[in-house]
Amino acid sequence: MNKQKYGLREVQLTELQCLKDIDRLCRKYGIRYFLYCGTLLGCIRHQGFIPWDDDADIMMPLKDYYRFRQLAEKELQERYFLSDPHSDRYASTAWLKLNRKGTLYCTEEERKSRVDKGISLDVYPLVGAYEGWLGKLQTKALLFQKALVGKELRQSADYAMVTRYEGMLRFLDKLPDALRKGLCILIEKLFWPDPAKHENCGTVDAADFAGKYCYADWAEMIEGDFEGCAFPIPREYDRFLKRMYGNYMEMPPTEKRVNHHAENAIIEISEEVAAEIRNEL
Repeated sequence: MNKQKYGLREVQLTELQCLKDIDRLCRKYGIRYFLYCGTLLGCIRHQGFIPWDDDADIMMPLKDYYRFRQLAEKELQERYFLSDPHSDRYASTAWLKLNRKGTLYCTEEERKSRVDKGISLDVYPLVGAYEGWLGKLQTKALLFQKALVGKELRQSADYAMVTRYEGMLRFLDKLPDALRKGLCILIEKLFWPDPAKHENCGTVDAADFAGKYCYADWAEMIEGDFEGCAFPIPREYDRFLKRMYGNYMEMPPTEKRVNHHAENAIIEISEEVAAEIRNEL
């Protein structure tokens, strides 16, 4: 790894290169995706990354998500390590992450784990939301699914991030890897329905699943300006951002303008990756 001093902007540019690689693949095969969460907010409010943000997120309807995962394994593996419970025993999320090979971005505690710690981008699947008692069961199942992954990061942090669920997580972490993987995939089959068949939908991500979006909100795409590039965003982005952030155009107070790793990040980028980013962006 290159020991040169890198900062937040280099992390963002690495993620921008990943976005462009994904965009090329999706346009080539007609796969639908949208900028999502803070990346969508950054697109609308800053026409690029939120200045203090250190991650990138996209969302795909479930059928597109599965097709993308299959194609990405073949066409993006030279640059990226793909991680999810299907392919990586040390996956830290139930959804797909693309980790840039030749990079490192983590805290000192996270560095102890066997999780791939490259600069990464999250790909969240949009799934249908069940109603009534089945909807309540779906929310609990998806929370349980998230608890089944992340063993490596939890142990590296000595459960510093765990509160009332510590006992349950310690129990789950004692289960064999194959069993935890099997349970995670079973929940995916049972509780990740096609959003096109449901009026309401939600994303499988780090937040509690609430099925709070209308599928129609994601039916049409426009292009948004992000770091001088055109990426797809939902036409109804205003409805989504208001649901997630309230008055999203208002800047948060200074003390809340922090990223996931704050001041404790270890950032390493190989000379080869740094050269590729300089040449392509």
